[in-house]
Amino acid sequence: MKEWKEITHYAGFDWARDHHVVVIVNQQGQIVADFEFEHSVEGWKSFGEKTAGFANLAVAIETSQGAAVDQMLQRDYTLYPVNPAAAASYRQRKAPSGTKTDHIDGWSLADALRVDGQGWRALQPADELSTQLRLLCRDEVALIAQRTLLVNQLQQALVEYYPAALEAFEDWVSPATWDFVLEFPTPETISLAACPEPRRCWPRGSWPQSVPTLVVTALSKCCRASPELPRSALNRARSTRPESAGTAINSCAIRCTYGLTASTASVLGARPITERSVRRV
Repeated sequence: MKEWKEITHYAGFDWARDHHVVVIVNQQGQIVADFEFEHSVEGWKSFGEKTAGFANLAVAIETSQGAAVDQMLQRDYTLYPVNPAAAASYRQRKAPSGTKTDHIDGWSLADALRVDGQGWRALQPADELSTQLRLLCRDEVALIAQRTLLVNQLQQALVEYYPAALEAFEDWVSPATWDFVLEFPTPETISLAACPEPRRCWPRGSWPQSVPTLVVTALSKCCRASPELPRSALNRARSTRPESAGTAINSCAIRCTYGLTASTASVLGARPITERSVRRV
């Protein structure tokens, strides 16, 4: 990382998921390089080759994290993250009409860095351990969002044909809740006659000991809720959804707990975790 007084060229980096646009200006504000490259191994190799002639280069980018930031920090570029609101203001300087293109975005960031960058704070590269943990946390957030989407879909299906099951549970990220819907996917699978003792209704050999009260209560509620409900076309159509959604939720949760826990343990140097040691969720 270079000191500000050493910087002679200023790059604006307009990033995207699959490609990036770079505009470089000199100390007089003249554009000396303007190019686009793909977000790939070959693309980043091309980026390194095209910027090799600018030894004292600083880069402005409208984010402080992500794959593009990681790539540039690994290559020891002096990087200045720009707040999106500030980036919009800088863009207004170059395009008062509101026109927005990748070139204008890159150019406005490059020139803003040239004019105002002396007071900006360069992004400090994190140590390897912090970087790995940050990436793991980012993956966890994405998996939790996926799980939430699947739970919402499951609940909507239950509202339409199986409200008793929906009302029986409050925690819809609990493994016991998903197991219940998988084992009793329709109102017809539970009846008072077949369920005099809720614990005996559980089809599996092992009763989920960690949440017995929760499941007992749910079974009791469902047993009392219209056990003679007719098998309608709606029920037949909807009864396939909880199983598929529940399976998807289980898969999502398994990846979240096993994959991330194992990875985090590896990063922290903890005792290795095997898939068998992870409780089914």
